[in-house]
Amino acid sequence: MPTNTTTRRVAETNPAYLQVSYHYDVQGCTNAASAGRARAVDGAGRLIDRILSNGAITHYGWDTAGRLTQLKNTTLTGGLVNDIQYSRDLLGNILSQTETNALGQVTGTTTYTYDPEYRLLTADYPGTAFDESFSYDKVGNRKTHTLNGSTQYYNVDAGNRQRQSVNDPDLGDANNRVNQINTTQYRYDPSGYRIQKAAGLTSRYYLEGEHLEAIYDGNGALRDQYLRGTVIDEVVNGYHRDANNVMVNKAIRCADL
Repeated sequence: MPTNTTTRRVAETNPAYLQVSYHYDVQGCTNAASAGRARAVDGAGRLIDRILSNGAITHYGWDTAGRLTQLKNTTLTGGLVNDIQYSRDLLGNILSQTETNALGQVTGTTTYTYDPEYRLLTADYPGTAFDESFSYDKVGNRKTHTLNGSTQYYNVDAGNRQRQSVNDPDLGDANNRVNQINTTQYRYDPSGYRIQKAAGLTSRYYLEGEHLEAIYDGNGALRDQYLRGTVIDEVVNGYHRDANNVMVNKAIRCADL
């Protein structure tokens, strides 16, 4: 129980685990007392109990490796509000989460499974509406995510960077290049540069080396053109067709690059 220099009580934690602070006037008489939150920690500094001003307690349970195993809420009188228990594998991945209500009844259990590399494969929630499953390629990039019967497909480039996420399985070719998204199709040259995009309107790309120089429509009409300077990758000017199909000049500013 802490005191000040005049040995007056300034704070205490009462039997209900409330942190009570005392305030005094200039004559040394108590003129106010306020109750706040208190908390208890274990020898490793981990929070065990958190007590609110209304006496409600949140209890935290930990395993020997310092991983959360329980989150339990009770009232001032010790009545159960809810209790969540976690089980884990040897590496700490959560295997199950079980929730219990105020009546002590289990209201739901969520289970998780992992592949040999400990990547999440399935999450089985109470009911079926939100169950999830995942698949991965040989180097660990996520390939699919299925939720409530709907599958999302992912495409990555040669550097294992995600490029697309769509609800269409026909994503990429053997070189991980997007060749179709829904009704839009793509084509590439032997060097891997995109040279065509075909949907309602077709765009063909003209490259000088690895630099995009112009874009033509499906009829071969020039749609966009870029003029380059002497500095590597420098674009100094350009043209494009506006909404009226008129070719207009567009000066390239630093902010456009």
